[in-house]
Amino acid sequence: MRRRGLLAVRLGWVILAALSVGLFAAGIPSEFAELQTPCPTPVCTTGQLPAAGLQALTDLGLSPRFYAAITVAMDIVFAAGYALIGTLIFWRRSDDRVAVFASVALLLFGTATFGFTMPALAADHPAFQIPVALLHFLGAACFGLFLYLFPDGRFVPPWTRWMATAWIGWQLAEHIFPAWTTDPRAWQLVVESIVWFGALGTVIYSQIHRYRHAPTAVQRQQNSPTSSPNCKWPIEPKPSFAPAKPGWEESSASHPSQDRPPTRPRVYALALAKRATARGMHV
Repeated sequence: MRRRGLLAVRLGWVILAALSVGLFAAGIPSEFAELQTPCPTPVCTTGQLPAAGLQALTDLGLSPRFYAAITVAMDIVFAAGYALIGTLIFWRRSDDRVAVFASVALLLFGTATFGFTMPALAADHPAFQIPVALLHFLGAACFGLFLYLFPDGRFVPPWTRWMATAWIGWQLAEHIFPAWTTDPRAWQLVVESIVWFGALGTVIYSQIHRYRHAPTAVQRQQNSPTSSPNCKWPIEPKPSFAPAKPGWEESSASHPSQDRPPTRPRVYALALAKRATARGMHV
């Protein structure tokens, strides 16, 4: 990247990270409070249990407060892990476009997409619905693209780009029509399952195809049998002629016309001639 472009990318990453982490931290109290109340709809995007679920926890000797504390703690640990990995990638490779994209995908997926913290904040404070929905969509879209593009930033095989487009389109449609995710009888949930499993299957196929049919030079070297430290195969081929024994070469004084030392085939020819001469003298 050029210096100005690199500075803009770094500044944008810092702003996006501050926004996502700030909204996540602000949503922790809202999530903790909402998880202790029953879900008012058949399906809740905030992780709330229905009244029957809370009653089942009480029958098991577990309070709703305990359930809320465990769920919030798991979301914090998950978001912190993803955010830390994304930050380390950005810190070490902020001049690499693929690395910056991977760090953004991990950061947004961990803080905005996977957990229930930001949806709880949006449900408790409607003013945050638009930024929360935008970050949630970006996290889902970027993470899906990251799985397809890892590790070299290319779609392999090329047709997987259409599956990635379908995944992003479906994520966008869910944010335009949020009722699709709260009605368990809607046909859209069936389509969502098909798209989700289709995307997961093509991602796995893409990674297998990438390493079996389109390896890079480094991957070919890593997959080569001779690169293993326990390999007994020779890295370099053996010479076709063994080195001449001492005393076989003709000295440069006996061949003053030669400016360079004799080659191996000539050394062997001279050695054979010398042996033949010695045998003739003995006879």
